[in-house]
Amino acid sequence: MNIGTNCQGFTEKQPEENINDDSFESLINLMKENNIKFGTTAQSFKRFVTRLNLVKTRNAWENFLNTAGSCSPMKFKKKSVICVQPTSIARRRPGIVRGCKRAPIGRPAQCEPLRKRPKRRHNLAENVRANHPNAIKHGATHLT
Repeated sequence: MNIGTNCQGFTEKQPEENINDDSFESLINLMKENNIKFGTTAQSFKRFVTRLNLVKTRNAWENFLNTAGSCSPMKFKKKSVICVQPTSIARRRPGIVRGCKRAPIGRPAQCEPLRKRPKRRHNLAENVRANHPNAIKHGATHLT
């Protein structure tokens, strides 16, 4: 008994036709024309060639053609990702990316300082005038 014949919505995949060499040559000619017309930088050309060299399978080639190479991973370190529970990610100190990648070690970088929100003033008249809720110090006033 064939398992796939009784399923609703099951359709056999039709074989896709391959493109001929003329279509591929026209693509290469179009790329040459665009390169002459617009030019290219060495960095973007090197990135394109690197992504093209990463294609090793038919599926990778189809993915490269469908996405123009944008979804081809440049490199991926499997060791750098350790999946952890969401609570431990939420408990990380501010400034660290909340993902599964390795947390940076050492002192935080000085290039982008963290901006602390200023504490609210404890002046009732000033806060009422500015239409801000008044800051309450910790202690007995919270109980009432």
